[in-house]
Amino acid sequence: DAPRSLGAMSRHMTSKLLGQRPELGHSMLRFFAQAAAGRGGTLRLGTLCSGTDSPAIALKHLAATLGAVLPDAPKEGLKIEHVFSCEFDEAKQGFLLNNFSDVGYLFSDCTQMGRKRAWEVKSKSVQDIPGDIDFLVAGFSCKDLSFMNSYRKTLEEMGQSGRTLRGCFDYVERYRPRCVLLENVYAIDRADQHGLKQVNIVMEGLRLRGYVAGYTLMNSCDYYLPQIRHRIWMWGFRMDAAPDASVSAAETREKAFEIGQGLNPRMQELLKLLEEPCALHFDDLLLDEDDPRIHEYNRQLYGKKARRRQEAGEAGKVRSTLNSKLTWQQKYTMHREKLDYAQERPYTSERGARWKGMLNERTMELLDLKCLDVLNEQGMDPREVPMLWDLLQSVERVPGSRVRRDRQNYATCVLPPSLLWHTVRHRFILGQEKLALQGIFEEDLGDLKSFPQALLSDLAGNAFTSSVCLAMMLAAASLSEEASTAYRVSPPVGLPMAPMLVDAGGAASREEDEEGDAKRRRLCFV
Repeated sequence: DAPRSLGAMSRHMTSKLLGQRPELGHSMLRFFAQAAAGRGGTLRLGTLCSGTDSPAIALKHLAATLGAVLPDAPKEGLKIEHVFSCEFDEAKQGFLLNNFSDVGYLFSDCTQMGRKRAWEVKSKSVQDIPGDIDFLVAGFSCKDLSFMNSYRKTLEEMGQSGRTLRGCFDYVERYRPRCVLLENVYAIDRADQHGLKQVNIVMEGLRLRGYVAGYTLMNSCDYYLPQIRHRIWMWGFRMDAAPDASVSAAETREKAFEIGQGLNPRMQELLKLLEEPCALHFDDLLLDEDDPRIHEYNRQLYGKKARRRQEAGEAGKVRSTLNSKLTWQQKYTMHREKLDYAQERPYTSERGARWKGMLNERTMELLDLKCLDVLNEQGMDPREVPMLWDLLQSVERVPGSRVRRDRQNYATCVLPPSLLWHTVRHRFILGQEKLALQGIFEEDLGDLKSFPQALLSDLAGNAFTSSVCLAMMLAAASLSEEASTAYRVSPPVGLPMAPMLVDAGGAASREEDEEGDAKRRRLCFV
């Protein structure tokens, strides 16, 4: 039977890896042993902008699995500590505090994490920012990079994506965690008109700070979960705990690049080995139709539509609403005329259907059009074949309506603003169900009932897929120490420091004042 919990996925993934590469068990033990030296046997994790803090859940299951299967593991097991998290949104801060009460610190602003002290939410005061981290898992903002954004920016233009990445780099530069894992949308690997890929800026930034850096494209459906979600995962393995002042930034970068040429292909090979195409259907992770949470959510949608109808009747037709309505009507009418659909309405023609009370005029028309599209183009009836459609998108691009036949059991990518409609069950997918599609299950969280489904949906869209994060941590624990070993065997020859645009070290000596912050902002990424 296919694994349906993160713990089962962790056990299956680890047993597969150790079955084919048993020598890596010693590497993983060394990684934990060196992390635990002088700390009472504890591996330390820090997360930045990780949404639901799924890396903490993944590392918990990984430590439990390795402690059980590795013969030389300590009898008391492998211990982990979630040292800090960082989240700007107050509602999401509440979610993290309720569900991750063991986190040491919850900071509010990623862009301040390169300082010595920052505002901390739990204590409601300024606190020292912890260092001595083994795993730093971060996700800088993707808004400026996503193909869904018509007004994209590069990282160097210092939009939201650039500022949050700058905060990650500031932390890495000052506190030098052993292993850095970063995630972002796959558009970061697409070249612009000049041939520049934004991911190369991240790679160069890590190398100049003394990290062996690489990246790869990963898909959630290749790691146990029924969701098509392409993301670029990046890693940085520290070469030396304290940078040598006699070695220039250019030499550090060249050494990191040299070591990466041998290490990165092995990392990609290991991640390929850990792949396990999902055997589940997305229906397997959804709630039962008689679950009271579904009925309550549907009741809220019925009430919301009734209130809007009443408000529209009292206020009359507002001009802006009319203009907006004409825009989608014109688009949908053109779509009908182009494909000669006349006035066919195969999906919503059922009279007296209660589920239509959750829909407005636009979404009902969209369901009819996409039903006709699938019937004519793919020869399938979405009223009989389960599909998940994102009704927040326009008629020409509805995620989930065009899925390869060998991936019909997978859900479309869960986005932060999304309205996933189940074509057979005739309802919207709850935020809690979207979290399950990301591998974040109710059993691993402390409190879901206190939060609205809209917030859970937003959290799911921004979260890391936990099984993919688990695979990244497992591979990093197996190989990251080889970066420092290779560096010690053949360190770069120190030469006088050359003037560089990038500040590759010495952050610990900076003064925490406006002049120091201005200096950091002037530094470019590469």
